[in-house]
Amino acid sequence: MTLGDKEEARYRRLAEHAEAGQDLLGEGTVLRGDAATEAGRALLREALGNDEAIERAIRRGRPNLSHARATGHSPAVNTRVTETQNAQLEQLMEVLEFRTKSDVVRAAIDEYAARHLKGA
Repeated sequence: MTLGDKEEARYRRLAEHAEAGQDLLGEGTVLRGDAATEAGRALLREALGNDEAIERAIRRGRPNLSHARATGHSPAVNTRVTETQNAQLEQLMEVLEFRTKSDVVRAAIDEYAARHLKGA
C-alpha cells in the first residue's frame, strides 16, 4: 500500500514532532473538560485523517460476544485458578488450537451446560 502526498506529509509532520519530543499542544499545556476532549480529537484527527476513522478506532475494542446486541460490553467472569488448572488451560489451548484461555473457558462452559442442563 502506498500513501498519497497528503498522507506522507501528515505522517512526516507527526514523526518530526515525536522525534523532537515536542508536545503538539505546547509545552506544559493542561486542558480539561471540553477543551481536553477537542484537543484529543484534534490529535487523533491529525494521526488518523478524519472523524470517521476516529470513530472506527474508538469502537473497535474487544468484540461483543453477545451477538444479539451490536453495542455494549459482553458480560465478564473473573476467576482465580490453581497453577495446575492454568497449565491445563494452556495445554488445552495448544491441543485444541484455541487462541486464548478465554476461548477454552467459553467452550468448556458450553460443553458443561449442554451436558448438565438438558432437562432444565
